[in-house]
Amino acid sequence: FQKYVYEKAELKIRNCIVMHVNKEYVRDGNIEPSEILMQTDATEKVEKVMKGIEERINKMFEIINSECPEFSVDDLLTIEYSNFLQDEFMDYLPYENIFQFVRILKKKAVPLYKEGVVKMKDVPDDFKLNDKQKIQRLLSEKGGIHKDKKQIKYFLDNLQYPVYYFDFETINSAIPKFDKSKPYQQIPFQYSLHIQEEPNGELKHISFLAEGTDDPRIALFKSLKDNLGNKGDILVYNQSFEKMVLKQGGELFPEYSDLVKNNFLPRIKDLMKVFFDFHYYNPKQKGSVSIKKVLPLFSDLKYDELEIKKGDVASFEFERVTYGDVSDEDRKKVRDALETYCGLDTLAEVEIVNGLREIIKS
Repeated sequence: FQKYVYEKAELKIRNCIVMHVNKEYVRDGNIEPSEILMQTDATEKVEKVMKGIEERINKMFEIINSECPEFSVDDLLTIEYSNFLQDEFMDYLPYENIFQFVRILKKKAVPLYKEGVVKMKDVPDDFKLNDKQKIQRLLSEKGGIHKDKKQIKYFLDNLQYPVYYFDFETINSAIPKFDKSKPYQQIPFQYSLHIQEEPNGELKHISFLAEGTDDPRIALFKSLKDNLGNKGDILVYNQSFEKMVLKQGGELFPEYSDLVKNNFLPRIKDLMKVFFDFHYYNPKQKGSVSIKKVLPLFSDLKYDELEIKKGDVASFEFERVTYGDVSDEDRKKVRDALETYCGLDTLAEVEIVNGLREIIKS
């Protein structure tokens, strides 16, 4: 499109070059622009997609000047940005609809919908469902909640105390701010830790939030060494993220390599597994196992009431008040909100474990 516009303005374009970030670049001292930025010749690819551009642009003008069309469920299959359309479409669908089946493919759900099958309970018996989807359909028919008490009890009985309920927050800049970091690398700047010495025991809360503009990983890993102990499970929700951040830290800072590899990583257990494996499923989850969907099933704690409600907002706000020109009042307000948000993530883990304990008692 840019080439088309330039050439319509009588500016001849000989080559089309795309400049992008080299994701493998590792900062060491001052940024080297020639190394972090890469150029790729896209002239041939641009020429290919230029074919028929006049017709496509005319079509765009037609769309701009026309009324908004009715949404068609077929658009979920054919339009490139169909995930956005699906969010809009979901607002019109009833509770326990077929698009809330876990991991259902659109190419399977859309034909069902067009045949008039909207709710899970109306899916024909000969329609192939996996085990998790069968549980969802059964609950849609019979009502209630799915609880595999044997598996839940096994998970809880195998928690090794003291338990460290743990969560990170990170930033990931395109231009690395610190030595020994790459573009878009997850750099931890905050963690929350709730420590419980025994089941249903009292909680001790420890929080770390980096100060100043230096590399936050240095102080953060020292704090982890001081506070994560050397025995007991480190309980997280969705372990792949925490493991990745810890592993990267161990690789980058040799003084913590052995501690991370032989102590922290082997001690991690994933609370999300209970829900991902469908040992517990409530239709209110709508097919999701995210902590924000699971927490309301066990607690009155709410993310919606916080100043900062999402991880990406936490990252943005930390960068804004740490590296930007802001007032002391603004900085303090945001840092307090960050402490509250990250603290809720680990308190949520505590509440969920307490709720699971109540289930196996009943």
